[in-house]
Amino acid sequence: MVRDSGRAALVVGLDPLAQWADAVHVDAYLDAALAADRLLFGFALTSRTA
Repeated sequence: MVRDSGRAALVVGLDPLAQWADAVHVDAYLDAALAADRLLFGFALTSRTA
């Protein structure tokens, strides 16, 4: 998707998340972090030069 659009969505959580976290734990983390205003969102643009 990044190669086709040139944009990547970034979500950065400000609290630690265990490396072993499965999808259920990631979803719970995102819900809690969003409610606590502990997520940062942004976009990155990529260069189209080859």
